[in-house]
Amino acid sequence: MKRVLSWLMIGLITILFANCKKYLDIPSDKRMVIISNLEDLQSLLDAFNQINFVDPGAGEASADNNFLTDAAWQSLGEYDRSMYIWSDRNVIVPYSVYSGNIWATCYNIIYRANTVLFHIARMEKTIENEDQYNNIKGQAHFLRAKSYLQMAWIWCLSYDSTSKNTDLGLPLRLTPDFNEPSTRSTLDETYSQIIDDFIMAVQLLPREAIHRIRPGKGAAFGYLSRCYLSMRKYTEAGLYADSCLQIHSELMDFNTDIPNPNANYPIPQLNAEVVYFARMATPSVLSYGSVDTILYNSYDEMDLRKKTFFRDVEGRKVFRGSYNQNAIPFTGLATDEMYLTLAECLVRRGDVQLALKSFNELMITRWDKDDFSTTITESPSEALELILKERRKELLYRDLRWMDIKRLNKENYNIILSRMVNDKVYTLAPNDPKFALAIPEDIISRSNIIQNPR
Repeated sequence: MKRVLSWLMIGLITILFANCKKYLDIPSDKRMVIISNLEDLQSLLDAFNQINFVDPGAGEASADNNFLTDAAWQSLGEYDRSMYIWSDRNVIVPYSVYSGNIWATCYNIIYRANTVLFHIARMEKTIENEDQYNNIKGQAHFLRAKSYLQMAWIWCLSYDSTSKNTDLGLPLRLTPDFNEPSTRSTLDETYSQIIDDFIMAVQLLPREAIHRIRPGKGAAFGYLSRCYLSMRKYTEAGLYADSCLQIHSELMDFNTDIPNPNANYPIPQLNAEVVYFARMATPSVLSYGSVDTILYNSYDEMDLRKKTFFRDVEGRKVFRGSYNQNAIPFTGLATDEMYLTLAECLVRRGDVQLALKSFNELMITRWDKDDFSTTITESPSEALELILKERRKELLYRDLRWMDIKRLNKENYNIILSRMVNDKVYTLAPNDPKFALAIPEDIISRSNIIQNPR
């Protein structure tokens, strides 16, 4: 009898162990995925609503393209009001209050990219899957670099070769291990990591992505150009802008390529200029704001952008020129930006006529065809001033102006920001420490990383 019971116990344990193993092989939550192949990794990178639709907009909200009326400012929450007047602290809603804050959103994308890179390193690359393998790995490097670059523009000072090794960079998380403590790198280490990731993406990505919510080689070139431009390394920025244009160079002609100029949002979403599609998680400062009056008045009446980009709302000018074809600003990469970057970098190295060639190729598509005159000058300073002026007018609400102000003030452009709220004037002086926004306070308390100096 004892022998029978023993065999029954052994059998029962065997069955329980087998069932337990099967249970452990099944996710406890049906929304969870056990990563087992390249398709699983690609799925992580195709979550466009969590990757392409959440670009941070704190820089654009802090810049000088828009303003708020007193009533609009008063209607905002505490953190949005603080951001608008460049307060010392409490400018980003804490994660403990709103889990979708932009610090967390950026690091969620970085975590996703790190997860892909961790798992793909443990998968076999074969002749059959090599293209897919490289593409997925390249996308992960691209997204990690893009997120860190956007964060550096918001939470770090402008890159300066004389202080790059002492200025604060970002916490560089390069693995999915959330137990690793966070510490801030130097600004040089942050930008070195961004460049390394983008260069790896260039090497791995296909020339053309199957859809513009995925990056291809042209997008990686374009973001490298953005990165170097923000570092004021104009030779490299120009070279990579040109590399992007070698793959994507098409421009819309505002004379003929706007299907319905009278539409609320007349510019098509995935138009010919879009290289990589992304849009902003729009701050309330922008949603309730109006276009800067001086900026609006700088557009000539024969400049088709004046009609295409703006509409009247209760006597104010509101931006409607997003390549997202709605009120949410487009923040991806487009060829118009690359033409302007190439023109700026060419004129800075002394190639004025070549710079104006790139500049005029863009401007003829923005001007009334019966009134356009080619810009001609021999003066590098005049050409640069004109190119920078048109850069602001072409790329407003793309989340690039904040970076431009920071880099140009490093070159003594003396751009002073000023806002009036309830008869009180707030100013932000060139190279002020507050050009690096305060990191959310609860992030500081949880991680003990260094807060940006005020």
